[in-house]
Amino acid sequence: MDDTTGTTTADPWTDLPDGQFIQEEIAPLPFGSTADLVNAVAALDDAVETILAQGEHTWSRISTGEREELYRRLERSRRKLTAADAAMVTSLRTAFAMPCGPRGPRWLARTFGLTLREAKTRVAAADRITTTEITNLAVPTSTHLPVLGDAVRDGVLDAEPVARLDRLLRALPHEVQDRVATAADAPVAELVRTAGPDAVADLRPFLTGIAGIDETYTDDDRARLRGVTIGRQRDDGMSPISGDLTPELASILQRLTADHANPRRPHRRRRCCRCCRCCRCRRAWHSPGSR
Repeated sequence: MDDTTGTTTADPWTDLPDGQFIQEEIAPLPFGSTADLVNAVAALDDAVETILAQGEHTWSRISTGEREELYRRLERSRRKLTAADAAMVTSLRTAFAMPCGPRGPRWLARTFGLTLREAKTRVAAADRITTTEITNLAVPTSTHLPVLGDAVRDGVLDAEPVARLDRLLRALPHEVQDRVATAADAPVAELVRTAGPDAVADLRPFLTGIAGIDETYTDDDRARLRGVTIGRQRDDGMSPISGDLTPELASILQRLTADHANPRRPHRRRRCCRCCRCCRCRRAWHSPGSR
């Protein structure tokens, strides 16, 4: 009853039909058993030792078809462990056991005896395929790829293609990265299942098409990114070189290498004009003590 007008006002909440505003059930978090985890890792360690104990001759005694099938199962299990890597990395980041930012992969490599490249790959893959939403605002996160994560858990691909896709997404303008990642998740996962993990390397035109942009970088961006790095000298005295070239310089070098990149061949000796032997052979033939 409204005291000012004397009219009765219906209660908007009591007059609604039953079940109109039933709150959706929140899916439970995937909590597991720590005892099962410890036992599973121990069983995995024992299984690996058993496989290694068989030696090479045991593999040779089985048929080719059975050998290939066993190795496919082995490779599938190895790829599935990428999801375990992601879960472990996510737990370390959530608990602040691993430093944030660029120092994180270095800490991971130093702590677990990994190469820095492998550590960076695992961190990038974990950021994309983890199933746990990191609520700590101090930990930077990227848009998750749940469908691609399911492909990882099915043993279709490992961390390397996921990290490569992460680099392609980060190369896009920042304002479209989340939208493109969400739209590309399912198609990329289907592509990997049908064409293999190497198909990720050729996805840049597909991603830029989703973003609706023709060219991501300007000349100023390329000028800022260009550079050449000379690596450590190897045991043979050679030094590897890597870097980023502008399209113009890359085009020039491609033309030069097409014309002059043949392996260096020894100097051709002149042929003798009077016989089939070269001059060096003739000198050896006529030298004292040669006969």
